[in-house]
Amino acid sequence: MPEKLSRSPVVSLSAELEEHTRETMVNQCSLSMEQQQQQQKQKTGAGRQKSAAAGGRAGQVSLIMEGLYLSGARAVRQARLTELGVTCVINSTVELPVVPLDGMEVIPVRVHDAPTSDLAAHLDTISDRIEDERSRGGRVLVHCVAGVSRSPALVLAYLIKYADMSLRQAFLHVRSVRSNVRPNAGFFAQLIEFERRVRGSTTVSLVQDPELGLTIPDVCEDELKVLRDTRWGRMIHERRNFERLYA
Repeated sequence: MPEKLSRSPVVSLSAELEEHTRETMVNQCSLSMEQQQQQQKQKTGAGRQKSAAAGGRAGQVSLIMEGLYLSGARAVRQARLTELGVTCVINSTVELPVVPLDGMEVIPVRVHDAPTSDLAAHLDTISDRIEDERSRGGRVLVHCVAGVSRSPALVLAYLIKYADMSLRQAFLHVRSVRSNVRPNAGFFAQLIEFERRVRGSTTVSLVQDPELGLTIPDVCEDELKVLRDTRWGRMIHERRNFERLYA
């Protein structure tokens, strides 16, 4: 009778190694897929955060003081403003229609965001209107398209006239609440004259930038130094790009 062949220890070990290798590869593959999925989730989350950061300020309602808010147009939503108790909305754009809002008065200030625009004609009227609304317990939202130039300029005028702030103090306060605030140089010039008339002196000056040949408010000089020392330095040396920030 032929002998029953026994499995060789070498063959057995080889088979075990192959099985172990297969299991390891499967585990690594599974782990790799899990890691990829996790990384994808992280990238997706980071992308959403980045997207939110990019558009966040435009859609953010910034509280300047009790009863006074500042925003871009994206934040002007009936439900949101009702939740905040807003009773008066000041729309300082020409690009957007004046849309009625339930329970709120909407006041248009038709001004282009350009240094030559006459915003000064509205500074007293809008400041008085904000004060009247707040004194009666109402709440006011001032907005333009992005909440960067026109609407902040109107808010600054109010703070100068009714909150006992200098233009410099008002700008630094609003900037601390909404970091992208930057009225154009023409609006700053009009605010400087408004401060002179209301308070009898001025705290902000327009200065000439020697490198770029542009006029800027001195309250923004530190920001320029930071920009020059960063990767944005190359960009801001191109006059047309720089004017998008401070023209």
